[in-house]
This record gives sequence, structure tokens and C-alpha cells, in this order.
Amino acid sequence: AVMLCAGRQAMVERAVRCYRAQTYHPRQLVVFDNGAQQIEMVWLPDEIHVDARRFAGETIGALRNAANAACYGADILCHFDSDDWSHPARLTEQVALLQSSGKQCVGYRRALFWDTRPSAPAAWEYTAPSWMETYSIDAARCYWRAYWEARPLVDAPIADFAWWAADPGSFVGEVPPEPRMVCGIHGDNMSGSYRPDVMSKPEWRRAPEFDAYCALCTGADGGNIGAWNHGNTTTSRRRGLRRLRRR
Repeated sequence: AVMLCAGRQAMVERAVRCYRAQTYHPRQLVVFDNGAQQIEMVWLPDEIHVDARRFAGETIGALRNAANAACYGADILCHFDSDDWSHPARLTEQVALLQSSGKQCVGYRRALFWDTRPSAPAAWEYTAPSWMETYSIDAARCYWRAYWEARPLVDAPIADFAWWAADPGSFVGEVPPEPRMVCGIHGDNMSGSYRPDVMSKPEWRRAPEFDAYCALCTGADGGNIGAWNHGNTTTSRRRGLRRLRRR
């Protein structure tokens, strides 16, 4: 798993707890840290903290390439961003799909986004349009290292632009039956520039039934997973899951 970060200590700590809760083994986490203030944590043996301050100011495409290159010995690379929450089964399921699908890259076409910028934080659901059937959200991608080595990301400032050089026929975008990720929207990430609350595009849907879910997953204890992933299903969450399955 590859994690890009630049500051945001609390978010990184939560994301690392999410990684530690993953059911997939064997695994390795590379934390590619290009922030002026380096993240301070007690790292486990399968976690590598890379001081990447020399890459400050680089584009997302260049950062992804440099971080992937630091994953020595890994056959599979998976994005595990510092400002997102991942279900503990995410790596297991994505690696299994990558191995069984015959594709070079797998990911999610649908995910929840938690916008913390308003005075009242809000959950949004993003679903890629049908004509983008091979598309997957950048933060949710899992792919063979050999494929990335043959087609490095373009040196572009926006993640999706960096992937346009890839062969779309080698991709698969999955719609998970239940939420597998909650992606963060905040003041200094690329998702924040899309402003789903004002874009009025059909792929974005305000999802109030997931407000409590997103708040818990991305809260101070969100990386510890908790009852949301072990059968404690509230009425609000059941309605949300039924909505996801119907789409």
C-alpha cells in the first residue's frame, strides 16, 4: 500500500490505523512524506516512512511515481491515501479482483465523500457515469507493479489527468455492495476543488443517510473501525446500503 502525505498528522494516524486493520497479508505500507513537518509515529516492521521532502512542490503524477518506486519488492501497488478511510476488507477484496479479473488495474467507481468544510459536515456519494465503465477513483486504485512500470503516470497536477495515458481496456471500475471507502474533502486536497455542493453534476448525490457513518469512520477513532464494520447496522445505514445496492 502506498500513502502520500504532507502534514496532517491526525489524518495520517487514522489512515495508518485503517491500514493496520486490513485483513490482507503479507503486506507493506510505504508512507511517502513530503511535508515540511515530518509525521512522527511508532512505525511497525511492515511500515516504511520515507522522508520525501526533496519532492515538495511536485505534481500528483510525479509523487505517485516516486512513491511507487520506493515500494521495493512489491508486485501489487494499492493507493492508501492519508485523508481517506478504508474498510478492513478493502485490500483483500481488491487484490482478489485484480488476480481473478485478468485486468491490470482495479478500483471503485462509487465511493462516499465526507466534506468537512461546511459548518455542518456533509456526506456525498460519487458514482462515475456509465460511459466511464473502466474508470475508478484515484484513491481507490490497485494495480500490478509491472503495468505501472511500463506506463508511469503522467507528470500532471490532477490525479485523473495523470492516468489518461493508461490503456482503459486494462482497467475495471467496481461498484461495491457496501461502502468500502470514505474519501475526505477538505481545504487543501484535490477533491475540495470539485465542490460537489455547487457543481450540480449527476454523478454527485447528497447522501444524508450516511452522515453519521462518515462522521464515525473519519473521526478520531475511525481507524479503529468499530461497530460499523461488525454487524451493528442502524436504520439509517441500512437504508443507505439498500440505496447503494439498487443503483
